[in-house]
Amino acid sequence: MSFGEILKELREEKHITQEQLGKVLGVSGRQISNYECNHQIFRDEESFQKIFKFFGVSADYLFGLSDDKNYNNIFKCLSDYNTLSPELKKEFLSYLKYLLYKQKMSNNKNG
Repeated sequence: MSFGEILKELREEKHITQEQLGKVLGVSGRQISNYECNHQIFRDEESFQKIFKFFGVSADYLFGLSDDKNYNNIFKCLSDYNTLSPELKKEFLSYLKYLLYKQKMSNNKNG
């Protein structure tokens, strides 16, 4: 999905209009329409920060690089990982490598 499609989906999930989102971001509803149709994109970091905070999503999600909407889930996982003993960290990384290998093999069979 494109940035505009994701922005529209997030806005609709909150049940707000383009005008309402425009007020939050300090732009017109027409401008939000342009963003959602991918005719324009925000050009300043402050606007992106407002979107991330308002919708509670990561930049990776907003740009279609991750399926994980919840920005906090990523940091929670990292925080949990850091509480593990060195032995468990090693075991966790081995298991993660196994899962990535398993996914790669599955993709090769299906592709």
